[in-house]
Amino acid sequence: MDITELTVRRDGVFSAREARECGVDSSTIRRRVAAGEWTAVARGVYLVAGHARAARAQARIAVLSVHADAVLGGAAAAWWLGLHDAEPRKHLVYTGTRGKARRSSATAVVRYRHLHDEDIAVHQGLRTTAAALTVLDASTELGISVIDSALLTRRVSVDALQTAHARYPGRHGAPRVASYLRGYSGTGLVQKPSE
Repeated sequence: MDITELTVRRDGVFSAREARECGVDSSTIRRRVAAGEWTAVARGVYLVAGHARAARAQARIAVLSVHADAVLGGAAAAWWLGLHDAEPRKHLVYTGTRGKARRSSATAVVRYRHLHDEDIAVHQGLRTTAAALTVLDASTELGISVIDSALLTRRVSVDALQTAHARYPGRHGAPRVASYLRGYSGTGLVQKPSE
């Protein structure tokens, strides 16, 4: 894929690493920034001139500004995955890298969490938490309605939610999520999520 195709698919946002993977070297990046064709929006993250810094672009910037292993989570991931309608003001970003995570985006809220592979998805070119973990984490901000909605639309199952919850028992909001999940025990809502 070339850099033009990448930027079209990624809301005009890309990282220096992604540019290099498309065959663009550091001197070309500097020249395009100097010429005003690209704007550095965070350390190592660029926006193509003419692209709006809209909600989708801002979500990409938040994730790319943290680390190569960063993953969008919580309510922002729920919005990205179409599980919630409201555009986020802040973007919960998980990184598996301990220590000081760089945060060049004002909207990124960074948390350390080593995620299991089954809890990471790539949706429209952006790393996010998978649906079950997204729903659980989003429920700490949005309430039980996001769980209800995901179950009713068969985007997740109670089994998938309980399994994801069990993988991270000490995470932020886990006691509240556990109380939500207890309410679904024995409801029969254990069908497989729709593909």
